Amino acid sequence: MEVGDTGAEALGRGGAFVAKADNPTAINYNPAGFVKLRGHHIAVSASAVRSVYDFTRAGFGGQRAAGDGEYATINNSAPWFAAPLHMMATTDLGLFDHVTLAAGFYAPSATSRAYPREIEDATGKKTPAPQRFDMVEMGGLMLFPSVGVAFRPVGWLDIGLTFQWAISSVQTTTIATAATACDVSEDPACDIVMDIKAKDLFAPSGSAGVLFRPIPGLELGALLRLPSKSEMRGSADVTVGSGLKRLEPYFKYPIMDPDNPEITITNTYPLMVRLGGRYIFYSGDEEQADIEADLIFENWASASERRITVAARSLDKPMEDQILDSRLKNTFGLRIGGSYRIQLARSLQLILRGGALAETESTGVSDTNLQTLGPRRLGLTSGLGLRWGGVSMDMAYAHLFLPSRVVNQSTTTAMDFTSPAGGPVVGNGTYRASIDMFSVQLTVAFGGSPAPEPNREPVGPIRERIEEQEPLPPSEPEIDPDDPGINPDFGSGVRARGATHTPAPARRPQPRRKGGLQFDAETVYRSDSAAAASAARPHPAPAANPPRARVTKKARPLEVKDEVNALMVEEEIPVGDEVDQLMGKRRVKRARPARRYRRHVRRHQRRLEQASRVKRRAEYRSMRRRYRRPPAGARCIRRDDLGRCLSYRHRGRIYLSRR
Repeated sequence: MEVGDTGAEALGRGGAFVAKADNPTAINYNPAGFVKLRGHHIAVSASAVRSVYDFTRAGFGGQRAAGDGEYATINNSAPWFAAPLHMMATTDLGLFDHVTLAAGFYAPSATSRAYPREIEDATGKKTPAPQRFDMVEMGGLMLFPSVGVAFRPVGWLDIGLTFQWAISSVQTTTIATAATACDVSEDPACDIVMDIKAKDLFAPSGSAGVLFRPIPGLELGALLRLPSKSEMRGSADVTVGSGLKRLEPYFKYPIMDPDNPEITITNTYPLMVRLGGRYIFYSGDEEQADIEADLIFENWASASERRITVAARSLDKPMEDQILDSRLKNTFGLRIGGSYRIQLARSLQLILRGGALAETESTGVSDTNLQTLGPRRLGLTSGLGLRWGGVSMDMAYAHLFLPSRVVNQSTTTAMDFTSPAGGPVVGNGTYRASIDMFSVQLTVAFGGSPAPEPNREPVGPIRERIEEQEPLPPSEPEIDPDDPGINPDFGSGVRARGATHTPAPARRPQPRRKGGLQFDAETVYRSDSAAAASAARPHPAPAANPPRARVTKKARPLEVKDEVNALMVEEEIPVGDEVDQLMGKRRVKRARPARRYRRHVRRHQRRLEQASRVKRRAEYRSMRRRYRRPPAGARCIRRDDLGRCLSYRHRGRIYLSRR
């Protein structure tokens, strides 16, 4: 009964969505894609399916034909089927940067079918429908409630896991026969009509998916959906034909006892594997278009048999289980699709989608019947999307072509309760089918960026080779007076703990003033007489006061911000590696002996470290405000050489990336 893919965005791309998987409908394609969604996302979609499946039975042997000897063409009397809603939600709870939780339910894109029990022949007389032993009516509902989690252990790998269970309900009408009790084959007086209603509320299953980004612009994805087994339990309303009712006095036992027995239908849902890869085309820093190809494998051969158990007695004997073997084959499918974005306004995008699909046959020609859409499938799809900020509206249409089949040696027989070998052959004839699908989807994103950020970071050994061949130059920092890493009031040699911004470039030694001229205060080594001779070079005095010297004879006190304004630092002394270098060599400082200078270094290093501890408490609160997640609609304004976003702009404010 399953005929296509779910979700308007995926359907518009021909079902090629394993590697993209960037909205909540990824539950059916690749749950690893949830980690691309930051903030909170809700997606609701619905589909309408039109299934045209006609059958013209061929008459031969002992089968009765109507009128001129040819059977009439039987059409599906309920071609349109409105699929249930598909609703999924994802969230990072506002707490996680690389973890996303998901919950919701989805329904497979399926269709019901119904055919008449009686038709009018050429003379206007009502006769039994020729397909009644194959199918009369089949409908129902299937939902997959699901919960999942996706996480990103490293920047180039996403992993997603889901637990889901199937809730299935079926309403079907099946007609069997008791051919050995009747003189004429397929005599309607010997029909046994069973109206079955059954359901199963819990058939556990699960899936796992991964996303891998080996090089910038390329994404690879995979999905494994586990098989599950469903046992639908219910009751059957059995109606025995008038011919069999007349024979009950001779049998001394009722044909069916009781008339509404309990029934169990056992189905198996197959294992599925999806593999896909897509390539992204960029326009500047934004994704412009992409193309994707997916391969699909479904193990239908293991789900071919359906067992029907009727808890009743027939002619005082327990009824045996009926095993219906559809002789299904494993199927392989190909999905190719892509999208192209057109920027209509600053926050408005038009997205065009298109795709194609192909799938191998699920049954052989001789095993064709009305219950299984067995021929190979070819399809074309198209889609349209409109994205305004965090709201997306998508529509898609697909048409599937199924070639006609002419069956002359059918294996489909009528169910016969009196013959283990089955009843007469009822599947010979001509089958014609086509499928149309229409889907709409609404997605709302809030509490985060509405669109996933493209990850263009090389991974593993590839990144190492890039760094070995061409070391990356340091990025030019953005000068921000509020940045705790480059605040000039904090000292160029002291850095707040936890600051992630690129440090400011080193300053040249600053001059000191003397008698209207300024002289460079440079370090003079005892063995370097040339440096000592050139240590004092006159320069014209600047119009404004020069910056403070890094190391001077009498430097102005460095005032720390309001949080530590009670603590005054006399001089600004380098720390860390610069101190080790300073203490490891004999240095002479004008107007300060070497031993006294070493004590000076140690004393002021302790003072600066004390000031740093006090300062960090105040800077930590400011850092938490600045290094928060960008709000919805924030635009990346600066990237590094690997394409990673360094800063965002939103409503005139700049936010630094947590990377």
